Amino acid sequence: MAGEVEEGHYLRLMHASSDDLIDGATETAKLATSQLPAYQITRPALTATKENALALITSCVGRKLVMGDRVEEEIEEASRIIPQNTAIAGFYSYGEISSNAESLNRELYNQTMTMLLIKECL
Repeated sequence: MAGEVEEGHYLRLMHASSDDLIDGATETAKLATSQLPAYQITRPALTATKENALALITSCVGRKLVMGDRVEEEIEEASRIIPQNTAIAGFYSYGEISSNAESLNRELYNQTMTMLLIKECL
C-alpha cells in the first residue's frame, strides 16, 4: 500500500489492464478537447493557422507500473485526439488530489491520468 488505511475504513482494490488504461487516456483527451472554446479570429487581418496548444499530462506512477513497456501508448493515443501543433509535457505523480462533481471535499485519487489543455485564442 502507498498509504495508511485507518481502522474501520474500507479499502477498494483496483485491477486494470493496459488496454483499459489506454482507453482511459483517450477519454481524458476527448474530455479535455471538448472543453476548448471554438477557434475564433477576432482581427480580420489574421488568417487561420494550425492551433497552438499545450497539453500538460500528469500520470500516476501506478499506471506506469501496470503498463510496463506499453506506457508510451497512452500518450500516443491522447496525442491523436488533441489538436495538431500541441506541445505535450508532463510527469509522473503518486496520485492526484482533487474534488469531484458531487463533493467539494478533496480526496487522493490513484491510478489516474489528468490533462490540462491550454489553447491560444487570438
